[in-house]
Amino acid sequence: MKKIFFLLMTSVLLYSVNAQNAFGQSNWIANAGLISQGNLNDANSPVPKNPEAPAIQEINATATCFCVISYNDLTDQQTRSGVCMDITNIVHTTYSGVFPEKDDNRKDCQKKCSDAAYNLSAAQKQAIADCACAAGVGNGTPIRAYSAVGVKRYQSDQAMGTLVNTPAVVQTTCRCPVGWLANTSNIDGGVTTDGKCKKLVCGPIAVAPPADGTQVGSWGFTWGNSLWAYGSAANGGAALCRTLVISPKVCKLQ
Repeated sequence: MKKIFFLLMTSVLLYSVNAQNAFGQSNWIANAGLISQGNLNDANSPVPKNPEAPAIQEINATATCFCVISYNDLTDQQTRSGVCMDITNIVHTTYSGVFPEKDDNRKDCQKKCSDAAYNLSAAQKQAIADCACAAGVGNGTPIRAYSAVGVKRYQSDQAMGTLVNTPAVVQTTCRCPVGWLANTSNIDGGVTTDGKCKKLVCGPIAVAPPADGTQVGSWGFTWGNSLWAYGSAANGGAALCRTLVISPKVCKLQ
């Protein structure tokens, strides 16, 4: 009888120790974030819920190192915009294991992205500038590389330079054909700064003339007691214009 009682008490003691060990392991696993806290905190679980438990991380999870060149400031942004070149395929890096988005991987991604951006060819850098200019990005805008690991926010990497985006400077000169006066200088065959040429049609007008400069439709105008015609392609008096490029359009990174 004593032997049976001893065996019974031994069994109870072993059960209690095993239960405590299981409880402790459950807490350790939950706090380590190795399995879902929710699985340990269902209605049948004795483990109290830990609101500070880290997000679930799969042991075989992966996170890509993204690397882009943008004219927008993507620092701490969740999504990207203003991207003129995506060089993620050049960086060609994916992290795996527990916590693939950890800080060490983000630093490594940042360095690899910066190195890849720095080593872009002159033609690739010009393509980035052309993209920004075509988007209407203003002169003096900084352009740089940005990296992100998985779903983490973007961080600032290698500076690509400052965008130079200046329009072409042109000068247009219009000259009237011989026999037509320049509207702004009254010189026969001279340069007209408003693009108009004129010729006396008739005068003096026998009746009281209207005020100087009275327009006669688009055809001409009156001046004093005379009637003048504007030059046009139809009457052979259109100004001959020539445009010279004083300085070309500039679009580059410097």
